[in-house]
Amino acid sequence: MKLPFSIIHVKAFAKLAWVDYRPFDEWLSDVDTIVELFTREKDPMNFVAWYIAEPDHALHLNGFYNGELAKMLAKLDRLFAYLIERLKKSGLDEHLNVIFTADHGHAEV
Repeated sequence: MKLPFSIIHVKAFAKLAWVDYRPFDEWLSDVDTIVELFTREKDPMNFVAWYIAEPDHALHLNGFYNGELAKMLAKLDRLFAYLIERLKKSGLDEHLNVIFTADHGHAEV
């Protein structure tokens, strides 16, 4: 099969993993799982999409000014620092592209 605008042949597969929204401590475990998926001996992944519903979720529940946003941003900073640390320890930092994106901005009206 060829993807549009590419010359890459892709083997069909149907394995997707979905998990419900989870707390911060479990996001750290997600990092370990993601590193394992890329580095495992048998069928290592070559693409992982990891969605974190923050800080959007915190903003919708709390707005900008009650302190919850700052707490969530601090958690995200620790999480992404852990991700970078794990990528370096596994050697993936030299071979893996990480793209941070968001669904939209936020404004109080």
